Amino acid sequence: MHVGDDYELPEVNARASWYSVSGIPDVKIDGMYTVTGASSCTSAYSNYRTRYVTRMTNTGGVSPVEITNGYFAPVGDVGYVQATFELLDPVTLNNTEADFFVYQDNFGTYGNGVVAFGSAPITLTDVNDVATAVVEVNLPYGVDPSHLHGVVILQEHNAGRAIIQTGFLSQVQDFALTIPIRMKSVPLGDGEAIFSGTLENIGTVADNIDLSIDAIFDGWSADFQIEGDATWYTSTSVALDPAEEVEVTIRVQTDGEVREGFGTFAASSNNSGRMQPMSLRVINGSYSVLMVDDDGGYAIDYPTEQPFIQALELNGFFYDFWDVNGDHGNATPTFGDMNGYDVVIWQTAWVVLPLNSDDKAAIMAYLDNGGNLFLSSMDCLVGSTLEPFFEDYFGVSTFAVNSQASEMIGTPGDPIGNGLHYTLDWPFASLNRADTINPGPYAATVAANELGESNVLRNEIPGLGRTVFSSIMQLAMENESPIPNDSSIFILKVINWLVDAPITADVETDAVPSATRLFHTRPNPAVSQARLSFSLSNEAAKGPVSLALMDVSGRRVRTLIDGLRPVGMNQVVWDGRDDHGRSVTPGIYFAKLQSMDGEVKTKLVLIK
Repeated sequence: MHVGDDYELPEVNARASWYSVSGIPDVKIDGMYTVTGASSCTSAYSNYRTRYVTRMTNTGGVSPVEITNGYFAPVGDVGYVQATFELLDPVTLNNTEADFFVYQDNFGTYGNGVVAFGSAPITLTDVNDVATAVVEVNLPYGVDPSHLHGVVILQEHNAGRAIIQTGFLSQVQDFALTIPIRMKSVPLGDGEAIFSGTLENIGTVADNIDLSIDAIFDGWSADFQIEGDATWYTSTSVALDPAEEVEVTIRVQTDGEVREGFGTFAASSNNSGRMQPMSLRVINGSYSVLMVDDDGGYAIDYPTEQPFIQALELNGFFYDFWDVNGDHGNATPTFGDMNGYDVVIWQTAWVVLPLNSDDKAAIMAYLDNGGNLFLSSMDCLVGSTLEPFFEDYFGVSTFAVNSQASEMIGTPGDPIGNGLHYTLDWPFASLNRADTINPGPYAATVAANELGESNVLRNEIPGLGRTVFSSIMQLAMENESPIPNDSSIFILKVINWLVDAPITADVETDAVPSATRLFHTRPNPAVSQARLSFSLSNEAAKGPVSLALMDVSGRRVRTLIDGLRPVGMNQVVWDGRDDHGRSVTPGIYFAKLQSMDGEVKTKLVLIK
């Protein structure tokens, strides 16, 4: 493993920090004995062997765990590593993990450098317990697989760091199962999520590949179909000649409950015995959102991510939170991390030049593949020249940095900006560094400052995804202003506009419907509280909207909404109380939505 050179990896640096070593010459033997120095290979070998013999003497040279079925399968720019572990002796293992290393043998100056790393927890409690770990790792671009090798160690991740067992991984060339997007959403519920992939025999002889769906999405039905065969299966076997490839389609039928479900689609080679599982995720009743908090970790006193979190939670979105500095060791999401989300929100607060070339490449790849992104970044243009990233993907034609803004005024008729007017409240005056960003041919101004200078753009990439770029820090917008000038409403309108773009051909979206709809309450029956979802057409959003709960006699029990609401999906939670704050009795109630489109109702049952 290399630290501080061209071959270092974030995982390697983290591991070196865990060992409290630094620099290339520092080596830990079995996590316990340190060898320091950059002397000759002969001298280093002697030092390593001395420590190795000491460790073997201490342990008796016998491990309580056996490692079998160790495989390394390189498939393009990813590799699949796996191993099976069996506990043979009655010992107690604490916090054990399988740590997989892929190393390259032709670096030249530095031999056997680690190029990929992955890990998985392993639990072995009783004698004869067996556990299998399968991990996907990213491989360097263009690497020759013949120079790659895999090893695995079973290690206790505690203060002792004892290595329990090690093993080499046999490289196999058997099959390639590829499912590029492994997360789908069914925003309105009661629909299908479709996953598309390919299965190819990359070996030199014919093979039978067993396919199956396990852990079927927590109760949702799921099956799959093979190209050329109209039958839908939950398990089957496919015979493939060398270089033969077939398409695989997986479908998941959801219900009306707002939740997420997980399932595993697996392939296994009859020739090699290698099994490759792929975890699939379905978000039901909500768009899928990745919230990236990239504020440099400097905003402790001013939690710049909070307005976004509040908006996502108030509006009932399923979202994942990526704290760059707090949880990911300053690592930002890659294209693979973002791929599949309907929307990515990337906020950088007041950090100057927060996006590096890798960040920009990942964002562009995500957008090239139909993703939609909201970039909230006040200082990302400081010291920059106009480049394709901002010009083509975010619609910036010209810009001027730090032009400031005391007000944010929405563009009349704009699907996001219409009706918005914020008096901005900056945490302190020096943070008022909003930029002027003028729109290009596919972009439009969402909002401008009090001088009419464009501060927020929306851009539609022809044939691809949509973007919104705001140079006004979200924290400067009031969180509890009257509708529609509430920060959460602005974020909701941004998301609704973003997801109106086609995300994938096989997932229906209805972000700006032609008619107003009131969907089933979730859950139904509801215990104590219920979430109600509805969508508003452009016409309905022009006037007042009322959402009320009625009992079976038609008496109004609770008014949930009475005023303007944005176009597209809206959600509100009823806490099971009436207008006076009293808990209502269990029973049947009706939600009635009134707008300029008319009146729609749905029934819900409240139990306690």
